[in-house]
Amino acid sequence: MATPAIQIRLNGLSDLLRKVDKRLYAQPIRDMLQRSSAEIAGEVREKTPVDTGRLRNSVTSEVEKTMPTDVPTWARIGSNVVYAPPVEFGRKPGTFPPYRQLQPWARRHGFGPSGGFLVARAIARRGTKGAEMFKRGLEASEHQVVVFIERASKEIEARWKRGRI
Repeated sequence: MATPAIQIRLNGLSDLLRKVDKRLYAQPIRDMLQRSSAEIAGEVREKTPVDTGRLRNSVTSEVEKTMPTDVPTWARIGSNVVYAPPVEFGRKPGTFPPYRQLQPWARRHGFGPSGGFLVARAIARRGTKGAEMFKRGLEASEHQVVVFIERASKEIEARWKRGRI
């Protein structure tokens, strides 16, 4: 199953890099990617279901690490928690999840000593619906990301008109 993650990739950037002094636009693009990825990660966290808070707290954002004068070309929002994919995408009936990993959840929710097995069996029979927190987080932040892109564009244009970096 795929790991839930959102990537922002700037297509056509290599053509721009060859034509213009990258110091003109490196910082505005870096700022835009940092703001956008932080905004999306915040929305994803808001939409993440909470039991212990571990999954919600694991949602992070990262922008490509480059030299200050180089232009980052991607940002990533994701989680390193092993159960993030089944929470994001759900689980189809027919696959038996690892019941030992479900035992702490079952215990917290009042199931008996074999609660992890019972929950796993129910999931295997019925499946689960995905929370789609990454998808919904991206959708919720789409307008703000466009604002950040427009801001970067205006900053690059202003730098171009001033003729200095």
